[in-house]
Amino acid sequence: MIRAIGLLAALAIGAAIPSLSACSSLIRPLLMVLLGVAFLGLPTHLTKPQPSQAALWIASLALGFTAFAALHHFDRELATIALLLAFLPTATAAPVVTGFLGGDASYVAIMVLGTNLVQPILLALLAPHLAQGAQVRGLWPVVASTLATIGIPFAVAKIAMTVLPPKTATQLRKLRHLSFPLWLLVLVLAMASSVAFLEQQHSQATKVLEIAGVSLVLCVLQFSLGRRIGGARHTIEASQAMGQKNTMIGIWFATAHLSPTIALGPAFYVLWHNLWNAWQLRKPRSELTAPDKA
Repeated sequence: MIRAIGLLAALAIGAAIPSLSACSSLIRPLLMVLLGVAFLGLPTHLTKPQPSQAALWIASLALGFTAFAALHHFDRELATIALLLAFLPTATAAPVVTGFLGGDASYVAIMVLGTNLVQPILLALLAPHLAQGAQVRGLWPVVASTLATIGIPFAVAKIAMTVLPPKTATQLRKLRHLSFPLWLLVLVLAMASSVAFLEQQHSQATKVLEIAGVSLVLCVLQFSLGRRIGGARHTIEASQAMGQKNTMIGIWFATAHLSPTIALGPAFYVLWHNLWNAWQLRKPRSELTAPDKA
């Protein structure tokens, strides 16, 4: 619950001081630092891939395209937000939360590695179509930028864990304690950029409420669908792998290649999925793993 309060405060500060949008260029380097720290903390021993993990990936793509098709004629921005939220990779913090809930962190770690290296590239390929070609300067610059943003932190973390002495590597992993305050800073900057953009476009408050509503629906759908795909064996793990999203990538990607308005989708999603997990952590494990009633 403390995290949820911090997230609400960050959203409120960003909304109250839209002039902070002048510092939005810091979002990408902060994201790369956060990803590097997160990759350092992933489990070193991973389990064998499971069929349900492939099913989760396919379901995410199907949900994204279905949501986009359903909302496209109503509001293209809302449709793009829905697709973006479905396509976002699994959050790097998901294995930790899964462990707290009594699940297998290694199962989720495989999803973190796979989706964080693949999903952003899919988004980059779709960017010119999502932005209707108006805000994207060609396909390959977007792909190259995305590869660098995700690949460099992953490569640095992998090399560090390979060549550094174990004691030094252990000390580096402690840097993950800096992740949350840095993430709050990213959220403040993203919210400020979004509000400043909405002011320039003279957008109404109802637009913000619509974006918050779409992100909430996508959050509930993804946690619930993941739970069903995981079945009795991987109920907790699959729910977290599909529902807990790397919203940092979503905010950076939308701000850099789409629009600050679309960045509000993942900004609200980070609040919803943290509230969902705060509620989950208060429940006994027997309830979390109980099969859903038809």
